[in-house]
Amino acid sequence: MKGILIALGTGIVLATLPFACAKYDVLYNRTARTEVGKSIMDSDREIFKSSKPYIENSIQTLHSYKMQYDLANDEDKQIIANNIKSEFANFDSELIENNNLKHFLESIRGGY
Repeated sequence: MKGILIALGTGIVLATLPFACAKYDVLYNRTARTEVGKSIMDSDREIFKSSKPYIENSIQTLHSYKMQYDLANDEDKQIIANNIKSEFANFDSELIENNNLKHFLESIRGGY
């Protein structure tokens, strides 16, 4: 008798598990599309943007832009400068340890 109850209980749990998972998925999708979900994604994005790999990759990209800028003619310099302004609009120049690169970014932005 005890074995039948355990088997019956296990069967009920296994039968309701897919429905419970589907309900969780629906609730998750509803939450992910709300302001709460957006704020969670925004905070995740900010955490990523403050991560060391993101910062180092951004600095390497800026260095590449600077090398191209130094070799470019006036017309191409303007195009490269516009790309830098767009890509690094929200990048904190204080995170750049190389003073030449920092001054380059600030001069492109119009800080100097």
